[in-house]
Amino acid sequence: DETRRYAALKAMSRMGQKVDQKDLIRLVEDDSSRVRKMATTLLVKTKLNTEIVSNLAISDYKDVREQALKIAVRSSRQQPEMIDALYDLMLDEEITIRTKALQAIWMCNAEDKYEIYQQSLTDSEPVIRDVAARMLLSSNELRARQLIEDFRKTNKSVNIQHLEDLNIVTDLKDIAASQKDG
Repeated sequence: DETRRYAALKAMSRMGQKVDQKDLIRLVEDDSSRVRKMATTLLVKTKLNTEIVSNLAISDYKDVREQALKIAVRSSRQQPEMIDALYDLMLDEEITIRTKALQAIWMCNAEDKYEIYQQSLTDSEPVIRDVAARMLLSSNELRARQLIEDFRKTNKSVNIQHLEDLNIVTDLKDIAASQKDG
């Protein structure tokens, strides 16, 4: 039962005994959140490859997908192929996981980050659109600025709160400049 599985994992952890990685992967999909959390904690201490993290990224359980996100971000510098797990997480049903994965793509400096962000500006979720706009606007990279300018010219009907706020500030600056000149 759940209590025994949890107690056994906790005891093995305290005694420093190693649990087989395959068993931990199976336990990460357990019905009990306590067992999943303990199994994930032990699993993180093992050598994880991209395939394992990608499988965690498509788990039925939100807490497991959140752990996959943390693992992928932490491991992406040593294992650039971990970015593949971030791609899976960008399609997650949970908006918080999607936004964190989108931000992680930028921080991990994925090769195709500009294409991803360009697509994200027209995402069906307003939060995703706003995160993409905010990340691009906060960048000092010329390509990011150009992508925003091109987007603003061709997509006036897309509702992105962050860009609307920027437009209001720009309009106010234009008004102030015209009053100063006149």
